[in-house]
Amino acid sequence: MDSVKAKFDEYEYLLKLATAKIEELTAENERLKSSLDAHGTLRLIYSNPNLPESLRAKAASAAIQHETPKLMPERAPLELQAEPAAMTLAQLADYRIAPRSGSWASKSRFWMMARSSTSSPMAAMARTISTQLVSAST
Repeated sequence: MDSVKAKFDEYEYLLKLATAKIEELTAENERLKSSLDAHGTLRLIYSNPNLPESLRAKAASAAIQHETPKLMPERAPLELQAEPAAMTLAQLADYRIAPRSGSWASKSRFWMMARSSTSSPMAAMARTISTQLVSAST
């Protein structure tokens, strides 16, 4: 009778171990089947202390690039400012028509108006060309 009781206790112990292992594997299976993305899976791997250190280190090195952003240099903001128009639309139309008609009066009126505005690059170009035209005509 004693041997039957011992065998019964041994089987009961083995049954408890098998049940615990089944529950552990079921929990791990549910964890793996959950809707985790790749990064979540890597986090679970590197945070699991029961896994080998080499596997945890590989998972951590793969996950770190998604957890901390890369340091990028900060770009300086551009301080752009529009320049005032060098000439009105009517003046521009007058200039564009003048070279075709050959009217020196129209051209000279354009250059005089452009020269009067001193704040833009267009005015500087107009002064240069006007000076060249005046010196070429004399």
